[in-house]
Amino acid sequence: MTASQLVAAAVLMAFAASVHGSVGFGANLLAGPLLATISPDLVPAPIVITGVVINLVVMWREPKVPDDEDRRPWYQLRWALGGLVPGSILGALTVAAIPKDQLSVLVAVLVLVATGLVAAGVSVVRTDGTLAATGTAAGFMSAAGGIGGAPVALVHADIEGAEFRRTMSRFLSASAALSIVTLTAVGELTMTEVGIALALMPGVAAGLVASEWIRPRVDRGRVKPYVLAIIAASAALVLVRSVV
Repeated sequence: MTASQLVAAAVLMAFAASVHGSVGFGANLLAGPLLATISPDLVPAPIVITGVVINLVVMWREPKVPDDEDRRPWYQLRWALGGLVPGSILGALTVAAIPKDQLSVLVAVLVLVATGLVAAGVSVVRTDGTLAATGTAAGFMSAAGGIGGAPVALVHADIEGAEFRRTMSRFLSASAALSIVTLTAVGELTMTEVGIALALMPGVAAGLVASEWIRPRVDRGRVKPYVLAIIAASAALVLVRSVV
């Protein structure tokens, strides 16, 4: 990989980290398809590693909630996390049976339709069952189309900014940890990928610093429009990458 490619990737990660740090998700969704066009070496392992750092920082800097408030959305995420593994397995099996580009188109279209329904006012009641199904869908979509965070974000799009960031950072951190274990097991995460991720960290740091300034402006209104815009943009990027 050339120095100019690394610089371009770091600039892109600065933008993605600023969005993610302000809203609560979106770094991998927005940066993944574009990083792949710069160099295939940038995905998936390096962006997974940078995603862990971004989510841990977001989780650390958000105000803590009292321990007795155990019905907060982030606590209920244990059901969504439980659905990740079977969803990932199902997605991997589906990818093995269907060409990935075709499957990515289907996943992207489904995400766009779901985003439109949420924008139109359709909502999903968060129960243990719906969250488990959401986690399964996230695992499947992550393996099949690279937009695994979208289902969980859509289900939680109605909560306020700080709580949304706490919720998504916990889910995405756990999801990334699962991805790291999987990538390491299949030999896709080596010291080479770690080195590339470290080269992207200045961009990540710059984006997170910028998000400190952007975040209060996001919190002045509802977070839902930003969530829907990020999901729609990421699905559109996947769709374009798959058909072009």
